[in-house]
Amino acid sequence: MDKGKYILFEGPEGAGKSTQINLLYNYLIEKNINVLKTREPGGTPFADDMRAIVKSSKHSFGALEEMFLFSASRANLFSQVIIPALNEGKWVISDRGYISTEVYQGYAGGFDIERIKELNEIAMQGVKPSLIFILDVPTNVGLDKEIEGGRFSEKGVSYHEKVRQGYLEFARRNEQNCVVIEYQEGKPEEVHKKIIKEINLRFK
Repeated sequence: MDKGKYILFEGPEGAGKSTQINLLYNYLIEKNINVLKTREPGGTPFADDMRAIVKSSKHSFGALEEMFLFSASRANLFSQVIIPALNEGKWVISDRGYISTEVYQGYAGGFDIERIKELNEIAMQGVKPSLIFILDVPTNVGLDKEIEGGRFSEKGVSYHEKVRQGYLEFARRNEQNCVVIEYQEGKPEEVHKKIIKEINLRFK
């Protein structure tokens, strides 16, 4: 059986990832493609518990602790959900993934990115994304739109600008399978059309 596709959506806070993931999911369902949605951190009971800890303002910890919590969550998700789904030929659409750790804990958090990459490779067991969409949004616009809240949303504008620049730098270094799509206020369908165009070009 052919292996499935792993489609990763990334971007700063408030970029509209959830909206675009839902639109793509519905499009693929209409095309009779076996697809599932997941998110990081999260996607399993264990990973959801890790998400609650990481997102909470209750605990105080830095980029090092964040990195290990995300890695544990990621390893569990890949072992229990993503790898089995891909082996069954399913398409997996993920709201965030390993790039978020490189950007938030690396570029913005100051932790060594090469070490983050090593942990990501272990957690993901060699799986690579088939395609990465980075939804870009100006920092002030994204923070105004962010509704989930939590400890990351509470960090300052300068931190989130580093996050945005980290994503753009990642895209520059990974042009082959990474597509940056700029935010369009009030036009989610226009963004969706660009995403579908890329999907159809790469996976006819």
